[in-house]
Amino acid sequence: MSTQTLFEVHTLKGGQWQVDSTYQNRDQAIEVARGLFGEKVYQDVKVIQDRYDARTGENRESVIYDSNKQVKPRPAPTQGAEESTPAPASRPATASAMPAKSGGGKDAAVAIKASLLLVVILAGGLGVLYGLDFISAWFSKLF
Repeated sequence: MSTQTLFEVHTLKGGQWQVDSTYQNRDQAIEVARGLFGEKVYQDVKVIQDRYDARTGENRESVIYDSNKQVKPRPAPTQGAEESTPAPASRPATASAMPAKSGGGKDAAVAIKASLLLVVILAGGLGVLYGLDFISAWFSKLF
């Protein structure tokens, strides 16, 4: 194992960048970063890919996700590339440390609100039509 790759999740709050957590899996790190940014606690969230080559002692870092920019496409796998395990290297045990959920509950709530709004609009429209019919019948009785 000559090259080690880690993905660090960095958060910006109050003008200070801090390392939130470190992962061996790119997708997991990006998912956590999106969840943290979605909490609206941080001004910005980034995922930095950190590659360390033990043979040369060289360390290279590159930003692969920035909450204010597009995600860089995943590079094509090379011959002999090793698979990363999805276990995090370190992660504090707090409520905000949990990976972000898919947001299915939020989608359901939005769908229910939209449905109720459509029912109210439909009922109001039918009420207006009934009212116009009633007024028309009343006027036809007068004249």
